[in-house]
Amino acid sequence: MEEKRGGKPGADDLYVVGIGGSAGGLEAFERLFAGMPRDTGMVFVVIQHLDPKHKALMPELLQRATALKVMEIVDGAEIEPDCIFVLPPGQYVSIGAGRLWLSPATPPLGTRTPVDSFFTSLAADRKDKAIGIVVSGMGMDGTVGIRAIKEQLGVVLVQDPESAKYDGMPTSAAGRGYAGNTRQLRAARIASTQQGRREGPPCAEFAAKNPRPAARCHGA
Repeated sequence: MEEKRGGKPGADDLYVVGIGGSAGGLEAFERLFAGMPRDTGMVFVVIQHLDPKHKALMPELLQRATALKVMEIVDGAEIEPDCIFVLPPGQYVSIGAGRLWLSPATPPLGTRTPVDSFFTSLAADRKDKAIGIVVSGMGMDGTVGIRAIKEQLGVVLVQDPESAKYDGMPTSAAGRGYAGNTRQLRAARIASTQQGRREGPPCAEFAAKNPRPAARCHGA
């Protein structure tokens, strides 16, 4: 593949995990990243609905919950393995040539779909190396995007609506994705995808830290 706009050699081989949420999303993001190994070899992109006037605190809040490096996305940022990139307020993000590209979110706040936008871009760029996760939030954002990822043979995970603070986004996406508690989706399921073991166990039982009973979780 021809590099454009200075794409980093080898970047096309990286698995990229897009994680989308809205209201209640912070709690789900924190649970997802808590205990995540520092050497997954994957790139994580966090998309949350935020008011453009809202001060960006997500990178600092997530950094408290994970040993992974957390940074706010800047236009043209090179993707790096074992890093969490967070979408700034008032922006959309796409991926191409091993970089993340920002664009202004011009529609009214109520009609914005930054998760669908990124997931669709992710599917086109990463193909079967795309992983989409939908967590707590209101509305239907993410449903169109996970369909695009599935069409490219990527992997889709959806938080069990019963464990979500707001179940709108997970409920909408669950018909096309797979449900499971975020505490159990965080590391093993994603890592097994990175290692090409999709037929393996889709969830891990983190009994020591999370004695909660296992929720439904199905392989992609």
